[in-house]
Amino acid sequence: MAAANLSPFPEPLAGTLLAMPAVGEVLDELRVCLVRELGDNLVGLYLYGSLSSATSGPSEATSISSQLSHAGSARRNSVRSRLHCEFVRKHPSWDDRIEVAYVSTSGLRAFKSRASMVPSSAPASRYT
Repeated sequence: MAAANLSPFPEPLAGTLLAMPAVGEVLDELRVCLVRELGDNLVGLYLYGSLSSATSGPSEATSISSQLSHAGSARRNSVRSRLHCEFVRKHPSWDDRIEVAYVSTSGLRAFKSRASMVPSSAPASRYT
């Protein structure tokens, strides 16, 4: 019988992060912060790039897309900037290694037919 996935991340990512527990802990901490800060506006989180395909090691860059129910305001952008600045202060080795893009649900639905603003946290060092 297969072991239950107790990770907050879906398979196969949970299995990849099992081999890199320090990376999994940092990503889970960031996930918790995003959920706390964005609340009901957060629709989904998507990991993309080399970590999601298990082709990277624990020291490579990581990209996350946050799907939001509606586009951000200047106040929300300020909150996100503060969140990423605090994250990098707590985890300096992740400076310039993690990027979070914030895209609205309407932007995702229409990405093939129109451009949308997609605020991003990268590079993280610009917030410090």
